[in-house]
Amino acid sequence: MSEGMLFPESSISSLGGMARIRSKDDYFSCPPWIPIDQWKEYRTLYTKASQGASSFLQLDLELTDNCNYKCLECPISDSLEGRKISSLSESDIAQILGSAPNLGALALKLNYINEPLLNSKMLFKAAEIAKSLGYVDIYFTTNGSMMSTEVNKRLISSQLFSRVQVSLDAVHSHTYSSIRRGGSLPKVLSNIQNFLSLRALMNVEWPKLRVSFLSLPENIHEQEEFYNYWINKVDAVALQSSVLKPNSQRGDISSYNNTRSTYCPNPHRQLVVRADKSILPCCSFWGVDLQLGSYEHSLSLDQAFNSSKMKGLQSTFTNQNDNKLHPACQSCLSSCDPTVII
Repeated sequence: MSEGMLFPESSISSLGGMARIRSKDDYFSCPPWIPIDQWKEYRTLYTKASQGASSFLQLDLELTDNCNYKCLECPISDSLEGRKISSLSESDIAQILGSAPNLGALALKLNYINEPLLNSKMLFKAAEIAKSLGYVDIYFTTNGSMMSTEVNKRLISSQLFSRVQVSLDAVHSHTYSSIRRGGSLPKVLSNIQNFLSLRALMNVEWPKLRVSFLSLPENIHEQEEFYNYWINKVDAVALQSSVLKPNSQRGDISSYNNTRSTYCPNPHRQLVVRADKSILPCCSFWGVDLQLGSYEHSLSLDQAFNSSKMKGLQSTFTNQNDNKLHPACQSCLSSCDPTVII
């Protein structure tokens, strides 16, 4: 085992979910523009909610349901062509974001199953609105292909984002191309290096940069090499168990039949609002089968999080002796790659 593998797992990542996050320092440390006491209170509440003390603390907002990749196990990859792309307007974004802080939300992830940098102007506008409303933890996940020098400079100088998470899933180009179809690994690696160099030149530490590896049969042989390559270069490395998309066409998925966990923290702490304004209780691909309603049809975030459907879903994880998992949750947790993660 290399020295890098001794870096501890973040405490929050041990609570459930699919990612195991390792870093030398605290990946969830307080950005300098946020009062430290406010940040500590937020992280305490987030941990408690993740453990089952349900509290609406995070909103995931999908600005547009579009992407420039067609990844192997991504459900929107199958429907990009010939489909109407939904996008939230600035007024939609302001309205949705404005309702959440009054309910206790302090974290905002600015994507769901999409590439948020396809419209970087709207991404930054949404982050600006969110910061003005009191969100303390604003971040997003990207494929990294559109992290140009101009975008990177603004990400670093804006004091808007606590974290940027780049999904890579590979070490070598041939593996990358087979999974993250339509992308170029050398281009993304260059963009990441540009971000790190600019951040060092500007003598700042935020946004924190995380790279992620989603394990699949096509790439699992590169997982340890990926970890060893990145652990000393970026702020955090996430090793994630993959969740097969609902319509996965894999010929043999018998290795995915074992439930990795019977607990999921997501419904205890978050809501997802998609670009079509549907409201979901979690960020999984399978969340679309658990739709709580539509924001467009006058369902407020408060009503969604406190709905009987949401409470019932939460109860299946906190009262497991009395309740069976929802079929969508069972499918999600049973489709996880069971590969042992380092």
